[in-house]
Amino acid sequence: MNIGERIRNLRRDSGMSQEQLGEKLGVSRQAVSKWENSEALPEIDKIVLLASVFGVTTDELLSGNIPEEDESGVNGQHEANDAQWQSPLTDVDGFETGPFAPVFRLAKRKGYIAGYYFMGIGALMGIMVLVFLIASSSMFGDFPVEFANDSFDLPRKIFAGLGFVIAAAVFTIGVVVLVKQKKYRR
Repeated sequence: MNIGERIRNLRRDSGMSQEQLGEKLGVSRQAVSKWENSEALPEIDKIVLLASVFGVTTDELLSGNIPEEDESGVNGQHEANDAQWQSPLTDVDGFETGPFAPVFRLAKRKGYIAGYYFMGIGALMGIMVLVFLIASSSMFGDFPVEFANDSFDLPRKIFAGLGFVIAAAVFTIGVVVLVKQKKYRR
């Protein structure tokens, strides 16, 4: 976990918004956002203030080293964190980790791109099914009458129909994602 993720976790655990944290530190909400997304690092004096605001040491903030529990078994500043267990396959935002993690983070930050992606894939699928339908019609159209039964025509029509339905569904998902993400960004 990097410093940006630790800042985000500590801010969320303390119930503050990015704007509220920025006011306490004398910086903008955009600066806090850049820190949390690892696009920038806070200045040294801000790191000291962050540690003070969150009630942690600068060592914990910078390296993530959590001090051992005392003899009573209570570690006052991290009781809330222990109660929120997460699967090791997801990050703090619920996205999967691993080789596709950068794609999921990009989708979160710029989700409208995912909408365009789905729309493009849906349109491409529709074009491929249309090409299949045209090519199969021309290939099977010249068969003798004894072969011109439903043994060729019915599966072709079922495949084309399902293909168009799936392509339309993927395209519709893209439109929905695009619209939702554009509204969210405003």
